[in-house]
Amino acid sequence: MKYELKTRRTHLRRLNQNDFSNLRQLESDADVVRYTRIKTPRTEVETQTRLNDQIQRNDGPEPYGIWAVESADLSEFIGWFMLVSKPNRSAEIGYMIVKKFWGQGFATEVCRCLVEAGFNTLNLASVQAVTEDANPASAKILENIGFQLIRREASESLNYFELKNRFWQPSLHGKLLKTEPLQSDQFEELYQVASDPLIWKVHPNPLRYQRDVFQKFFDSGLERHGALLIKTADGKRVIGSSSFYEYNHYLREVVIGYTFLSREYWGGNYNKELKKLMLEYAFKFVDTVYFDVGEKNIRSQKALDKIGAQLVKKITEPDPRGQIVLTLRYQIHRADYDQNPYWKRI
Repeated sequence: MKYELKTRRTHLRRLNQNDFSNLRQLESDADVVRYTRIKTPRTEVETQTRLNDQIQRNDGPEPYGIWAVESADLSEFIGWFMLVSKPNRSAEIGYMIVKKFWGQGFATEVCRCLVEAGFNTLNLASVQAVTEDANPASAKILENIGFQLIRREASESLNYFELKNRFWQPSLHGKLLKTEPLQSDQFEELYQVASDPLIWKVHPNPLRYQRDVFQKFFDSGLERHGALLIKTADGKRVIGSSSFYEYNHYLREVVIGYTFLSREYWGGNYNKELKKLMLEYAFKFVDTVYFDVGEKNIRSQKALDKIGAQLVKKITEPDPRGQIVLTLRYQIHRADYDQNPYWKRI
């Protein structure tokens, strides 16, 4: 299947030889190249050489590469954007936009698209970018996406930014609990909660209370880059974990699952508040959220019925013991969430 990238207003495709006039439009404009590594307008020969070099960089797995960005109806060329590989599961992002499209949010929109694709398709650990002191607008764009300044080279007037892959590991705060990104050094305190066999009695894998089994569960959560540690609101006690996963940029959907809480916090408002916090965060970026729940977990199924979620799929897969288990996938749309009076009571 052909790999495609698109946003609400744009369509992305790999740069090709037919883009000479598009690239020429950019590289002959002194205002456009001023804050790039080019600095001054290029000749036609230099532009053709650069185009050839950029096309050669499109030999890696997508979404790595140099992308020509056009309006959604393909009528206008907006600019080019890049996502190029760097060591340690990282990538660098950059762009050049036709001047008449400056200040309209296209840089933010397309950069966010490439960052999300890199995180979710390539499982990147981070994305990096470089700006000049004289170009604060680009720095502001990066900060709006979530990049943080990590280094400044005063001698070169360069600023180095980085965005770690925690897009789906938000720090959320409620009246009863809060979440934070799950870290590799938090195994022991989370296992103190997970070692209770009764927590897992109705989960697809009832052996998850065993240390070696939970270690695999914990490690897989770190690899998904969507696992959350759940604490009491004061941050003094770890009470469970949950995860975002299977985010789909094109379909605007994500799944919530792998959730467990200490039994002390069952039956009250903790689970309700957790769902509300995670749903409200998710609906900033998607239109549909799915919940995965074990077929024997009747308590969770009833809770999903209350919030208006609909059963849409049954998933069968082998568990670590080789036994086939059934997982139920529920669906809730943004509009249904907004209109459900249930949430006003929390």
